[in-house]
Amino acid sequence: MTDQELREIVAETSRVVRDLGERSERETARLRQTLEAESRKTNEEIRKTQEEIRKTQEEGRRTQEEVRKTQKIIQQLARQIGGVGNKFGSFTEGLAWGSIERMLRREFGADHTDYNLRRVAKAGNDEIEVDALGWNRSNVYVIEVKSYLHSDELKRMMRNLAKFPKLFPEYAARKIYGVMVAVEIAEGMEEAVAKKGIYLARADDHLFKLISPAGFAPKVFSANGKPDGNGSRKRKANGTN
Repeated sequence: MTDQELREIVAETSRVVRDLGERSERETARLRQTLEAESRKTNEEIRKTQEEIRKTQEEGRRTQEEVRKTQKIIQQLARQIGGVGNKFGSFTEGLAWGSIERMLRREFGADHTDYNLRRVAKAGNDEIEVDALGWNRSNVYVIEVKSYLHSDELKRMMRNLAKFPKLFPEYAARKIYGVMVAVEIAEGMEEAVAKKGIYLARADDHLFKLISPAGFAPKVFSANGKPDGNGSRKRKANGTN
């Protein structure tokens, strides 16, 4: 396969991801409108219900049952809306893996990589999902891939890094770094991710590239699951850190 063919494949892949993202946004907007309409309807019904409750206790009990049903509908709609944003998460991870693997080897000196969609590790009541890993003799890089990166995803990443040594003990002796990879990034998230000492990469010219700011100091997460000072300020780690 020629370089031109590869570029065309990458370009088409990026276009598909953008189209799916736009479709997701339209679906989210539609569901949000539905939820708002249901909320207005529910508020009006609750007002009428309260009036009926004052009339008779029996009618009040029947009305309370209707309210519970309505609340269940609202909760279901809310869960649907919350899930649309990451509906294409697995799809994005699959498309991104080739670029991510090259980045891990080029930028971090990873000798080995492991990619397993929605990998889940459990220890007691703890559980985390790891999208990908890259490691060498000294370091391990925990990868989180998102189609859209926002504050909740950063919080989740920090929780995963805290639990990682316990749930992946085979890597606990290495220095642990976090790497977040995203197609789209919410406003202010680049600075927020950098402050947490997490590497950040995004799609640039159809490839995923690091965009951590100059002077960025990655955090090293120790075996007790807490930050252990600053890691190397250099992006590439060849296993001799």
